[in-house]
Amino acid sequence: MESNVSAISIIKIVLVFILIIVLIGILFFVNISDNEIITIKGTITYVGNNYILVVDNDNVEYKLDTSNNFSVGDTLTVSVKDLDKKKTPIEATIVEVNYIGKSNDMPIDNIDNVVKYFSDLDNSLDNFVDKQQDALSIKERYVSMIDFLFYNKGLKGFFFKDLDDNIKLKLMKDAYIINDKIDEKFPNFKSEISRTSSKIYSDVKNRIVVSYLDITSRVCLNDNDMCSSAKEGIKDLRDNYGLTWDFIDNLSSISSAKIKSWYDIWKEI
Repeated sequence: MESNVSAISIIKIVLVFILIIVLIGILFFVNISDNEIITIKGTITYVGNNYILVVDNDNVEYKLDTSNNFSVGDTLTVSVKDLDKKKTPIEATIVEVNYIGKSNDMPIDNIDNVVKYFSDLDNSLDNFVDKQQDALSIKERYVSMIDFLFYNKGLKGFFFKDLDDNIKLKLMKDAYIINDKIDEKFPNFKSEISRTSSKIYSDVKNRIVVSYLDITSRVCLNDNDMCSSAKEGIKDLRDNYGLTWDFIDNLSSISSAKIKSWYDIWKEI
């Protein structure tokens, strides 16, 4: 009888031991699974503040922290780790970017896509009604526009610094108009995001005007047609969108020589 009890006890101990080993194995596997390095191939669907959203070839969405200059529509192959599959989208850390290309769905050689981005945002502001989802979309697109203009972020496969001066002038003029509409529709928005971001958005109007006038001064040295077009843009902003010489003259940190060159242009309009 004692022998049977002893045998049963031994069997129980062995079973408990096996169960412990199995549980340890499962936990180890889960830990390895979450921390393993995997490769993701997909397309960027959104560029946020220091993160991107990527949808892979199986339609699984990932949120990847990054400070790199990516654009919506870029296709990429990345190695990632620290997957958190409990979150939606799945969050992970980029280990290495292996390939960056452009989505076949987006004609990257067509600058009209960038121009349309600005005009669509302008139209959205004109047609805005007080809906939270619409407001969020407009604000996100506005930030993407400013990041494109001043923080070297890509947009539709392009970087602002690489554009021709005539396109830069058009986009800066459009941005001036959009910026005023943002101030009208969302008066506290730029100061709010400036407080929570390392980037500054509260002085955007100043930077747009400075950039427009700098480009105008440069093109007026050697391109009469583009100079005339740039002056027409200034005239339109003056006559229809409230740009004044007093505003320009009061811009801070601008040299007197630059102010003089701008005034030479202004007085000819």
